Amino acid sequence: MVMRGCACCVAQGPSRRAFLTAAAGAALALGPASAQAPRRIDVHHHLAPPRWIAEVVRGRNTGQRPLADWTPQRSLDDMDRAGVATAIVSISEPSVWFGDDAAARALARECNDYGARLAADHPGRFGQFAILPLPDVAGSLREIDYALDTLKADGICLMTSYHTAQAAHPYALSSLLELVTPRQVVFGTDFPFVGAAATAQGLADFGLGAGDLALIERDNAAALLPRLRAG
Repeated sequence: MVMRGCACCVAQGPSRRAFLTAAAGAALALGPASAQAPRRIDVHHHLAPPRWIAEVVRGRNTGQRPLADWTPQRSLDDMDRAGVATAIVSISEPSVWFGDDAAARALARECNDYGARLAADHPGRFGQFAILPLPDVAGSLREIDYALDTLKADGICLMTSYHTAQAAHPYALSSLLELVTPRQVVFGTDFPFVGAAATAQGLADFGLGAGDLALIERDNAAALLPRLRAG
């Protein structure tokens, strides 16, 4: 509605410069995610390839409905709403290994190939942390070679048993920043379980300064992932 009002004013005579100034003011009023070109880097963003959905989410009845409903467009829409330029995608728990090494190797390869195609289909919007068929060590070492040398993955995803994914709230951030500085923190949403806008708002509400926010939302990740530095 604000933008319609500005357009109406233009029709009544103000210059193009006045319209652009008003439009910029309207964008600033919409909040931090909309006030600038997409620049955030989300390093905790899940994808769910169709075979992984079929074999794990639905096949093992994990109850992870957000993953069952995942599509590339849902990721892109969430990123665009919150000014995320690039999401580094990874497979969510419970990963790909369920007692059969050969099956886990095949599923890991399918997931990693899918992530590489996703990045190729949307240049600049996605990277990936490749999944491994752990605890199959031999298969994992081969998958590391393939993912890094052939697929040019940005890194490797390792699962934990902490179930410690959300941190953009005062309790976790206060504890974290007692241990490390903002130069050691990166932006991660856990999409599709949490959206990028909620994560960005949690950081903003905590009261971090603009310089620290810039480090967390982009600069620290760009330093770790050199191909994103120029974005």
